[in-house]
Amino acid sequence: MRISVNGNEIEFVFTRKERGICSHSGDCYDDCIYIVSKHPRLFSRIPRSLALDALCATGGWTKKELEETSDNELYIKLVWVAANNANDSDSLIGYVSGY
Repeated sequence: MRISVNGNEIEFVFTRKERGICSHSGDCYDDCIYIVSKHPRLFSRIPRSLALDALCATGGWTKKELEETSDNELYIKLVWVAANNANDSDSLIGYVSGY
């Protein structure tokens, strides 16, 4: 896995296995925890403010909900969103963008 931060965009480059682990029918939460736990240094490069903005922009959570969330929980959500975006476009690259 690789993670790049470019302005207000976070780019995740997955292996096929990682993408499949985090994007499948059913509950993916524990699977996303596994991926985040394998790459703690990669995730620590993502500014919290960007993670909040990017996740809020998806419409799945309010800013208030996200502000009350731990960094690890934000990373889990980011991986899930990015893996699903990659899967939807049949790509190994998933993006999550802020405002």
